[in-house]
Amino acid sequence: QRLCGPGNDPDPIVSLEDASGGSGALEYLWMKSTAPNLDLILWEPIPEATGPSYDPPLVFETTYFLRCVRREGCTFYLETNIVTIEVGDDAIARIVGPDVLCQGETVMYTAETATASPEISWQFNGPLYPLQRSGATIPVVAEYAGLAEIFLTVRENGCTAINWTTVTVDRCGSQNRQNGQAQAYPNPSRDQMTLELPVLSKGGAWASVFNTQGELKLQYRIPEGAGELKLDLTPLPSGVYFLEIRQKSGRREFIKVRRL
Repeated sequence: QRLCGPGNDPDPIVSLEDASGGSGALEYLWMKSTAPNLDLILWEPIPEATGPSYDPPLVFETTYFLRCVRREGCTFYLETNIVTIEVGDDAIARIVGPDVLCQGETVMYTAETATASPEISWQFNGPLYPLQRSGATIPVVAEYAGLAEIFLTVRENGCTAINWTTVTVDRCGSQNRQNGQAQAYPNPSRDQMTLELPVLSKGGAWASVFNTQGELKLQYRIPEGAGELKLDLTPLPSGVYFLEIRQKSGRREFIKVRRL
């Protein structure tokens, strides 16, 4: 198959003939890769794609699909032919701009397209706020720290192309550290968060993460004089938590954080 541009929905990949030979129920597994010459062991299995046919979702770059099959009770799969879904460049929706920026910063994002006068549509989710809504290049301000998504739709040459990207907004706040306040960013975060620390009192401190019921979920020892600490939120389910920084002197500080 060939798609005119990224972000289009391909036709289903239909089985022309069931596997034959052996006995027992057939078990199917679909895999994909964006590199056709990659060793099959490195191809990515597609969750829940376990039937003889497969209907791929939107495809953003040329992708190769492969169906594997075995009989129930067998260990190894046999592979069929590779199906290529090619993404053309009749329409292009390439987002050009920083993927990390600071809270309060204004930056420019540009749409790279195939023609000079396409129809362009932007959408921003999260802390990014566009100062104008249309145009190939638009100014955007980062209102607060966290993760943002940018969606770009381009219509040209009779084709619609869609693309998206994720951007991190950091607090980048030397001001808070000068005021003796800790800060955590990106907030919200999917997995990793950085705790930026003021000058600590002698003896260091503890960073503790509590859920909204006050139950302790994570705890980290902060060495004396540490400037920052990396927090791993992956053991936590999505939700709101409270991060407590407790110094040996007795000083306590709380930061409300959210795991996506």
